[in-house]
Amino acid sequence: MKTRYEIAEEVVSNYKENKLLLKIGFDLIDISNGIDWRYKHTSNVRTYSVYLHTLDFLKSIVMVYEETKEEDLVILANKILTSWYEYNEIRKDIDEFVWNEHAVSNRLHNILYYFEKLGELTADNQKYFDTIIEEHCDFLIDENNYRPNNHGIMMDKALIESVSYIRNEKIKKLYLSKALYRIKLAIFRDFSRRGVHLENSPEYHRMVQKILHITNQTLIKKNIKIGSEEHRLINLAKYFNRIMLKPNSSYPLIGDTGYIYDKYTKKTFEDFVDYDSGTVIFQQEHKDNLEESFYLFFKSGYKRKTHKHKDDLSFILTMDGSDIITDSGKYNYDKKDNLRDYFTSQNAHSTIIISNKDYSYGNPISDQFDLEIKNVKISDDLKVATGINNLYPNCKLKRTVIVTSDHLVIILDEVLAEEKVDIIQNFILSEQLSVSKIDNKSYSMVDNKNTFVIQNLNKNFDDLESSVSESKISYRFNEYDENLKISFTSSMINSNIVTCIYNENKGIKNVQYNNKNNILTYEINSKIKEFNLFD
Repeated sequence: MKTRYEIAEEVVSNYKENKLLLKIGFDLIDISNGIDWRYKHTSNVRTYSVYLHTLDFLKSIVMVYEETKEEDLVILANKILTSWYEYNEIRKDIDEFVWNEHAVSNRLHNILYYFEKLGELTADNQKYFDTIIEEHCDFLIDENNYRPNNHGIMMDKALIESVSYIRNEKIKKLYLSKALYRIKLAIFRDFSRRGVHLENSPEYHRMVQKILHITNQTLIKKNIKIGSEEHRLINLAKYFNRIMLKPNSSYPLIGDTGYIYDKYTKKTFEDFVDYDSGTVIFQQEHKDNLEESFYLFFKSGYKRKTHKHKDDLSFILTMDGSDIITDSGKYNYDKKDNLRDYFTSQNAHSTIIISNKDYSYGNPISDQFDLEIKNVKISDDLKVATGINNLYPNCKLKRTVIVTSDHLVIILDEVLAEEKVDIIQNFILSEQLSVSKIDNKSYSMVDNKNTFVIQNLNKNFDDLESSVSESKISYRFNEYDENLKISFTSSMINSNIVTCIYNENKGIKNVQYNNKNNILTYEINSKIKEFNLFD
């Protein structure tokens, strides 16, 4: 993953070739005839237009100037800001993308950064500067423009940053008190009691946590205390980054999350349960090689619909240095894009699906008893987590994930339906795995390190069908890679489905399930182990 300065260098390099890069992964925009502030992308108008008017590229140019002292970049930055200001003076009551809460928050930050680094305030430009600050702050403080989500936090961060540049003490106090009130409200609104951001995405958790940390540091410098409980939640959110990082120090591709490698956050390997956000993480550190540690992320439930995918009862699995079961990633935000529909659907997640049926999210308060993590038990021998999804019409689903001390993973799916339904167990695989069929109930999954086996253990499922098909995984915005998924399909009314995943190289074999007494047995290193799935 590129550093912020490396991204800035890429922005400047492209700009010199008359190409505007708004964000890594975005299409380049031709600016041979200057920046068209009315630019409309062919398929993703809103996202591109908002990012155009954040002026993030202005900050990139200033950052590169700070390092290189290339005077042409000062001229370029001045030209860009003047061009945008003149356009806005004409169209500020017309263009919805100029005065959008995301665009305004980021743009104010970038303009303040520009003036701090380059802008010498004189009698000639002080009024110009004051007008920009006033217009932006008036927008940000207006409750009609406020958004009760991560954008609202961005708005208040920008307001707090602007206070140092406002000369009217009465207005300064007003902005600060309003921003502080809303920030404190947002911390309790947007985070669980265990510090997990409730917008269903590790990427957005990380982003909002960083915004709050920076904002809190700004307040501390102004001798303003945010509150002890608020401060505690901010610290919990920061610590959760360490917990949810995968063993390779990247964030899991859950919800609207792209690939993020975080070399600055020290990974910790403790198990974690948060019933509010519907999150369970089971992990075990490999002392000699951290990347070979065990990691399983299990999810069911929601408290906010923002950035939510149909990933309930899905899981991510990494062990022995290999990604095995993965998630789809973000791809983009375009609701009109059919590919976006796929990435957010059940079909792109490792979950249990009722064929030809769908479920919808209503209100998180009323849905919380039908879509949740129910029980978690952790001992030296077994780690067990159970989640439910009762939002499908006329059908209830329960999934229990069991991890043994030998890292045999058992998936127990329980189906209770009013009529016969076709059940699909979806397993989205890392693109690093090649797959070969052992028999109709089991597959071998191989990378350059390990050989894993996925196996259905139900002896009485004569109608079970299995298949390998193409799927998609997105690490970068608007880009995707091809990967594979394994699906087990069977028809049933009320039944239990038992599936296991294990590393064949670690000596596990002869995994069997007796559906009469619910005993699962397996052999490892010539020892027989057994346990009851329903204990």
